[in-house]
Amino acid sequence: TTQFWSRASVVTLYYECKDAGPGQELRYNTNMDRQYLLDVATRRVAIEWAKAQKAYPILRNIATPTTKISARLKTTAGYACYGAHSVEFSASLMWEHTEHFIKDTIPHEVAHLVTHRVYPDVKGHHNAEWYAIMLNVYGIKATRCHTLTNTEWEARKARAI
Repeated sequence: TTQFWSRASVVTLYYECKDAGPGQELRYNTNMDRQYLLDVATRRVAIEWAKAQKAYPILRNIATPTTKISARLKTTAGYACYGAHSVEFSASLMWEHTEHFIKDTIPHEVAHLVTHRVYPDVKGHHNAEWYAIMLNVYGIKATRCHTLTNTEWEARKARAI
């Protein structure tokens, strides 16, 4: 199995402490966070795509999807873009829920691309073919939507009320 860095093991690499006085918070370098997340996601997308290529020979000559990390996505965990053959993930949700992304969200989005390539005429996104790929290729009993909370986004909304 492939090991990924846990959030706890990289906090010291990505956070800068600014005068650790009372009431002062840690701030982080967003570019470094996104690069870390991109590295993790890109590796995991490659692993999940390789599993699909093994299961579906039709995919063997198709390159690994492009991976993007977006600061724009706040409540959407990720999405697959069929035309660009890419997947995009929420930076804030992935940072807060890295393990869930590795185990569930990344395979979920890659399965959309697999479904689109293997069953191009099938309509819908979370259809029977997609569920079958999630179960048979990734061993995951799929769910359509996540229940992850973006605590920073929720706190901002609460302060705005």
